[in-house]
Amino acid sequence: WGQAQIHWRAHVLCWAAATVDHLPGDWVECGVNHGGTAMLLLKYMRLDQQTTRRMYLYDTFQGLDPRVSSDIELKNFHGIYQECYAEVCARFAAYPNVIIRRGSIPESLQTRAPEQVAFLHLDLNASLPERRAIEFFWERLTPGGIVILDDYAWVSCSQQKTEMDDFARGYQVPILSLPTGQGMLMKPALQPVEVQ
Repeated sequence: WGQAQIHWRAHVLCWAAATVDHLPGDWVECGVNHGGTAMLLLKYMRLDQQTTRRMYLYDTFQGLDPRVSSDIELKNFHGIYQECYAEVCARFAAYPNVIIRRGSIPESLQTRAPEQVAFLHLDLNASLPERRAIEFFWERLTPGGIVILDDYAWVSCSQQKTEMDDFARGYQVPILSLPTGQGMLMKPALQPVEVQ
């Protein structure tokens, strides 16, 4: 990735977070790695100065789980990730409103999850966990809440796009494909019934 592209991806995240800042609900990131994106949002939105909003971070903190990842996903991201749980815990130790949950999705969502979500960032690099995450959080997403799909428009992540498109069709919600490779969708104020 070029430097400009990284800046634009961060810009999209910050814009989305600022857009939903007036809404009730916590923020969730699924796919944290070393916590760079989460720290960016924390600082940009001054979440560390808020007393009511929390940020939930979900990850294995050691890469893709082969039990819930396809062969091609494991191949695409082989050797990229290293154990980083202790590093992330230390990085956010000063922020009591940041809740770190280690484990694979969807199991880790069952241990502790917010009841209401205003902002959801999915960056799991695996289609099945991302589908399970959006299914889990969709009913908890505040009307007007935004979901950012980190890898939506990348050719190498076509399985993720297929799963997200299928999910969005079921709820009659369009996904905006961005030139940064991200996708974005917003929960409508009047939620259509899921198509069977």
